[in-house]
Order: sequence, then structure tokens, then C-alpha cells
Amino acid sequence: MKNAFSIKKWLLYIGLFSLAYFIFLIYLSYFPLKTGEGFIQFTGELITIPLLLIMLFSFAFSIFKIFKGDKSKAYVLIFTINLISILLLAYITYLQIRE
Repeated sequence: MKNAFSIKKWLLYIGLFSLAYFIFLIYLSYFPLKTGEGFIQFTGELITIPLLLIMLFSFAFSIFKIFKGDKSKAYVLIFTINLISILLLAYITYLQIRE
């Protein structure tokens, strides 16, 4: 039981971190910094793909757990946070393509 709680906790923290990280990247794309652009670009390229993969895994895992019957608040919250992240990124991508 303790192992399942730690998985919930890690997925929740990673989901919150990825949501904050992608909001920060969206902010930087609209209001770029004048200094330190190389560091921001390097960090963005280093972290973005793994966070996307972890976010998609966490989203799929929470859907699996919810449909399996474990409808705890943690999995519903993980699902909601990841859904918000996915919809936000899809919307911003749509806006960038339209421009």
C-alpha cells in the first residue's frame, strides 16, 4: 500500500511541475528574455521531451487506474492536471500554427 501511495505522490508532483514548466515556456515564447537565452534554450531542449513523455505516461496510467476501479482523489487529480496540460499545449500549438 505504501508503494502505491508513493507512485501517486510522485505522479502528482511531476504533473504539477510539468504544468508549471510548460506555462513558463509558453510565457517565455510570448515574452522572451533579453539575457540568458542560450541557457533557457538548452534547458528547454533538455527537459521538454522527457516531461512530455512522463506526462503522457502519467495521463494514461491515471486513466487505467480510474477505469480499473481505483477512483481515489489522487488519480482523479493527476488525470485533471495532465488533461489541463495536454489541452493547454494543444491550444497553444493551434494558435502558433494559425499565425
